[in-house]
This record gives sequence, C-alpha cells and structure tokens, in this order.
Amino acid sequence: MYSYIEENNTRSLNISQKLGFSSITTLETVLFSRLYPKEDNRVTRIDEVELPAILEKLKSQNAHTILRNFENINYQNNYFVLKENGRIVAGLQANPTRWKIVEMEGIGGKILLNVLPHIPILKRLINPQKYEFLAIEGIFVEYGSGEFLYPLIEGVLHHFSVTSALIELDSKSPILEMFKKKQNLGLLNAFKNGVKTHVMIKSFHCDLPIPHGESYVSAFDFT
Repeated sequence: MYSYIEENNTRSLNISQKLGFSSITTLETVLFSRLYPKEDNRVTRIDEVELPAILEKLKSQNAHTILRNFENINYQNNYFVLKENGRIVAGLQANPTRWKIVEMEGIGGKILLNVLPHIPILKRLINPQKYEFLAIEGIFVEYGSGEFLYPLIEGVLHHFSVTSALIELDSKSPILEMFKKKQNLGLLNAFKNGVKTHVMIKSFHCDLPIPHGESYVSAFDFT
C-alpha cells in the first residue's frame, strides 16, 4: 500500500507511521503556465503503432524508478510527442482535468483565489470555480534534447486551449532538474507553497526490504 502526504501535514504523517508506513522518497510540484501558449506544428498525438516504442523509451528512462505504472500511457489517445526532423525527441501524457478550488493556504493561495481571477489578462490563468488544466505524467526526453521540453508542453496546452499544467515529480528526478535549471515556468508556479510530499509505503506478507529511490508518479494519483 502507498499514499502521498504533504510534509507539513504532521498529524497525518504521525498516524501513517504508527500504522507501519514509512517514507521512501519525496515529491515536488511543478506548475507550468503560459498566458498564451504557443502552437508548435512539431507536436502531435502518437499513432497507435508508435505506442510500443514510446513504452520502451519510458521503461528505459525509468529503469531504476519504483512504483512504475504505465497503464495510463496514451489514455484517451492523449500521449503527445515532439518530432525534430522526423525523430521523436520528447513526449508526455496529458490528462485534461477540472477542479473547483475552495481554499488554498498561505499568502500565495489567497492571491491565486482572490486577486488573479479579477485582473484582466491574468485571469486567463485561473478560475477557482472552474480551474481547467492538464495533469501530466510519463514525460520522456531524449538525451541531450532538453530544449524541446517547454515547446512540447506549450504545444499541448495550446491543443487543449488551457493555460497551465500540473506535474508531480520525484525530488531526485532528472526531469525535475531540467525544470529547475530552465526556470521560466510561468506566473502560477511562483504562488505554489513549495511543500514536498512524502511517498509512504507499507508492505504486507513480504520479506523483501521496502525499496527507497526515485518514484514514478501517475497523474491519476495526484488529481
């Protein structure tokens, strides 16, 4: 069994630990946004015949991760790739999601809920009553092709006519390092609380040690 618990939720962490769960790693949130996402004609949905090759790329890139789960890759035919000179250099699974945001903690949360939605142009980024965004998982980037990651995300945002994407990544993820190195994630990312999330695991009827390491995160687990 596994669960995700934010590190500032000390009560839930303590209860979880008393029940025999232990933290194996932490996750961090990336909130990517663009007021006017750019279209990129290199970005396309994959053909069904391309799916096996994509799964192999993901398995290779995640060879050492735990909790790997690719059953939702190409869910509703929404795995997108960016091709450079006919070659796939980056890809991701995009799941359109809608939330109604009732409350957010901190000053940043108050600004997001009570200020941005009333500012012309900036209100394009968030509507608390109907916040539509993409939940992203299964990111693949060909070695040395990190410059194609942002055009891919923007192209997919443009395709769905939304302005933001939510991505949950292991704190040790090389993809997360790409985001941190490139920065320029957009205005919304500046307002997130920055709190890490613990991946808690409890094993049953198993003598093997609980693994620790980089964890794969499915979008269905955080939305």
